[in-house]
Order: sequence, then structure tokens, then C-alpha cells
Amino acid sequence: SGYSAAFGNKFACMVAGDYSPRFKTALMHKDMGIALAEGKDLALPMANLANRLYEMLNSEDQDKDYSIIADLYVRGDIK
Repeated sequence: SGYSAAFGNKFACMVAGDYSPRFKTALMHKDMGIALAEGKDLALPMANLANRLYEMLNSEDQDKDYSIIADLYVRGDIK
């Protein structure tokens, strides 16, 4: 299973559409950039995908919780 306590806590908020910040999207995107820079000699396909998804978010999403990334599917930005 892919369950974790962190996902379980986030999932309930995502279903409710509650993206009040616990860890802001802007900070997650910054940290993803640092991680990708550190691993620049590695393929890291999943990290690169996650980073591209964060880049698809709107500017008003930057102060919301990083789990707002799931909303890209709801908005139809990802099919």
C-alpha cells in the first residue's frame, strides 16, 4: 500500500479543499529546486515531474499548502 500517516492527514484536507498553509507551496518548490540542483548529475524523473507540476500552479497558490498540487487534476490541468 502507499498509505502513510502524512498522506492520511493531507488526504482529508485535500478532499475537503482545505489548502490552508501548513507548508507553503512556494517553500516546497524552492526546496525541490535545491534538491534537483544537488542531484543535477542524476536522472531523478519523479522529482523532475513533481517540480514541473509545482511550476504549473498559479501565483495565488504559492501561499497555500503544497498539497494544492493535487488540485491540478481537479482543475483539469492534468489529464
